[in-house]
Amino acid sequence: MKTLVFSAGIALIAVSAFAQEKRTLSFTLENDSFFGTDRYYTQGARLEYMHYPNDVPKFVGSTLTNFATFGMQVDRTRMGGALGQELFTPSWIRPTFALLNDRPYAAWMHGSLIFRRSGKFGGVQGLDAQDEIEMDLGVVGPEALGEDTQKWWHHITGDVQPGGWDHQLRTEPALQFYFNRAFRFGVHTENYWGLECIPHLKAAVGTVYDFAEGGMTMRAGFNLPTDFIRSPLESYSTHPSDNPPKWSAYVFTGADGRVVGRNLFLDGSTWRSSQSVDKELFVADFRVGGAVRYEFFELVASLVHRTREFKGQIADENFLSITTQFHF
Repeated sequence: MKTLVFSAGIALIAVSAFAQEKRTLSFTLENDSFFGTDRYYTQGARLEYMHYPNDVPKFVGSTLTNFATFGMQVDRTRMGGALGQELFTPSWIRPTFALLNDRPYAAWMHGSLIFRRSGKFGGVQGLDAQDEIEMDLGVVGPEALGEDTQKWWHHITGDVQPGGWDHQLRTEPALQFYFNRAFRFGVHTENYWGLECIPHLKAAVGTVYDFAEGGMTMRAGFNLPTDFIRSPLESYSTHPSDNPPKWSAYVFTGADGRVVGRNLFLDGSTWRSSQSVDKELFVADFRVGGAVRYEFFELVASLVHRTREFKGQIADENFLSITTQFHF
């Protein structure tokens, strides 16, 4: 699956020359195997398309521009969609029996509808804001193909085959909503060097997750794109600065904290008895990474450290997140 989706992105290298207003196709892969582990949040993949800025249906544009803007003077709207899959396993994947004191095997697959709006906040010079509203509809259980994906990849890499997928969380529909407000401000020199802060607040409500999150990202580099980079890793270029160079590069670091009310993959199935563990109320992510862009191609990589998500977890989590983007 990883190879198939990534190849679809690579095919876009032959698209038209660089211009300011672009559509964006991105593929994000997150995996803990780069740290020699295979447990907990073990893999995530997301293929996402965002359409041209300010090219949305009239009623969508009117709603995004005028409804509950919370101080933002909206001048840019976008919409798009995504396909995603996430896999979760216990700390030890060899046994064929259920490890009742560990998190259960679980996977979900979903499609997403995404709306974004951005503009100046409160008329403050140099303070930009962006809202993202995402609606996910999908399925948890064997239909999410977590077992097939992990076994296929382990066959390719020669790793040990997981033995406990027969005990994964059973089939149920999944409906999830996210709202994220991010700000961006900083200092920039005339020769395109810059330092920026990007704080954000995020809320999740649905059958999969309920949480409230706050965090901050700081980045520094050359020809910083006018995007909002958050966690999980997302880099969305919109329009470059006036007459910019063809390339940009920067490094970043950040931290997020979540107060978790519900996590289906720890709390267990919604409507039936299932394996579960006692989750931690507070979870934090810390990350460091870098990005480089040349004309229509962009690569962003991040090392993520996540604190323990449930009581009895033997270690924190570490995984690598890589996003490739094509602007066309």
